[in-house]
Amino acid sequence: MRLLLWIMAGLVVVGAGVWYQVTAPDGSEAAVPPLPGARSLQELAEAAPDTPAADEPAPDFSVRLFGGGAFSLADHLAGDGRPVIVNLWASWCGPCRAEMPILDAFAAAHPEVVVVGVAVMDDIGLAEAFADEIGVAYPLGYDDREQVSLGYRVTGLPATFWIDPEGRIAKRLFGVVTADSLEADLALFE
Repeated sequence: MRLLLWIMAGLVVVGAGVWYQVTAPDGSEAAVPPLPGARSLQELAEAAPDTPAADEPAPDFSVRLFGGGAFSLADHLAGDGRPVIVNLWASWCGPCRAEMPILDAFAAAHPEVVVVGVAVMDDIGLAEAFADEIGVAYPLGYDDREQVSLGYRVTGLPATFWIDPEGRIAKRLFGVVTADSLEADLALFE
């Protein structure tokens, strides 16, 4: 019992030290400097030579949508003419959960852009339960044939691709989108 108390006291001291290191004197979070040589998710993804880059043709795919129906990139591009945001996510991805309401608000405010989310590298049951729980209005599907995973070859999630009406990648983002970044990226199509 005494050993357990010593361990708990040690954890409290270590936790306080970590809190002190990441908290500025005014109580706000301090910027924690990255480890020497560390690279961000964006830098790692951009260094991935196989991930389709801006101005390359977007890999075609077709996915079954949760709630019924399907989304085909080729069919959309042939018949709709609006740019597409393809957001790759997974049920186990915390940052994906954080950005989906932002994408939902953007989709509602900008009907001139189609937003579609595709669960990749995930269990279909978990992905469908997550889709029901998160409750966004834009279409969500599942990469059951791994067309998206193989075509887009992302190194981390979330990953977002802006695709122009001609089927070319206009922009790619690895990491969480923000309302400001989405609004700024909309200028690509004006």
